[in-house]
Amino acid sequence: MNARSRLIALAAGVLLAAIPARAAEPSSTRTESGIASGMVYFGATDRIRGFDPVTSADVPSAHAIYKVFEGLYEYEYLTRPYTVRPNLAAAMPEVSPDGLTYTFRLKQGVRFADDPCFPGGKGRELTAEDFVYSWKRVADVKTKSNCFWIFEDRIAGINDYHTASMKRRVSYDEPVAGLQAVDRYTLRVQLTQPYPQLIWVLTMSYTFVVPREAVEKYGAEFLNHPVGTGPYIVGDWRFRNYGITYVRNPNWRGDTYPTSGEPGDKAKGLLADAGKPIPFIDEIRQFVISDSSTDWLIRSARTVRHRARQFQRSHYRAKRFDARITAAWHPAPESGGVVHDLFGIQHGRPGRWHGDGPNHRHAAPQTPASAQPLHRHPEVVRVLQPPPDAGQQPDSARHCWSRR
Repeated sequence: MNARSRLIALAAGVLLAAIPARAAEPSSTRTESGIASGMVYFGATDRIRGFDPVTSADVPSAHAIYKVFEGLYEYEYLTRPYTVRPNLAAAMPEVSPDGLTYTFRLKQGVRFADDPCFPGGKGRELTAEDFVYSWKRVADVKTKSNCFWIFEDRIAGINDYHTASMKRRVSYDEPVAGLQAVDRYTLRVQLTQPYPQLIWVLTMSYTFVVPREAVEKYGAEFLNHPVGTGPYIVGDWRFRNYGITYVRNPNWRGDTYPTSGEPGDKAKGLLADAGKPIPFIDEIRQFVISDSSTDWLIRSARTVRHRARQFQRSHYRAKRFDARITAAWHPAPESGGVVHDLFGIQHGRPGRWHGDGPNHRHAAPQTPASAQPLHRHPEVVRVLQPPPDAGQQPDSARHCWSRR
């Protein structure tokens, strides 16, 4: 794969990371400010290689790193065609007329997460030297970096540093002509040739900043002990093949949800949270699930249990349960569509889960006759037992239709 192909592939990964996955069972309460209090997101992930940005070539690792680390720039969430906006940078770079010198000014007051690698365990402020150090790690073969191609033949002196690292242990204090911390908050990059893709490259996880103290304290274990400036920190990752938990980083500087987007975004509800503080989620729990069929089974079982509890709380009478469920199996003659049961689950072959509403569509419509009666499903029999003193039933069963 040539450098151009790799650049396109990694850019695609960056865009995918910006798309939020759907929570299986979020739970929260909204405060008056619109921030979710105590919200927990349950989701799935693949096994990740670790949290070192210079080895984040696979998509699962990159997705994990985006939660904990940050770079100079990021993509605008709702704007199309895709555009880049400052993240840790205070503004877009100042570029010389010949396109060879880029000057980046950093936001002030950005702090790394608290960690024992810092004096007193308190995260320190981010500086331009942190980027010089982090980008030298990209060029050092001893880090097992798989991303040197993004800077190769581009930054002045970086090739010499890379070559030297093949022969000996290089010092991160050795100068690289094209990487200079002008002052505490100013970074200057000197190129060997125009590289207009640089701004887009700087959205990639490879270029995210790490603190030298953490790398030196944890050594080879740094990939298992991440310390970044991002909105989350790793709360629990003891069982690598089981799951991972992220919790809100109290040191994060904060940001707000976009206030503008494309035509039609408002009607779709994509701007309902415009201007509200992010992140909305306090804790993220992801389970390692590499097989798609296992993922579907877990999500379906969880949805059945959740909706069964909702049904139980709605105080249906036990003797009316069969009638309420059965009523949902028969589609309206004019619908020409597929039936979803009371719990929003479509039975028959596994398919995408649907919510309520008459306009949901399904890629693989099913035949209602092939569906197993839901009230005999072991998950429902085990969980769904309406109390003997159940009150008045609602007026209609809950069901929805999907057109082919």
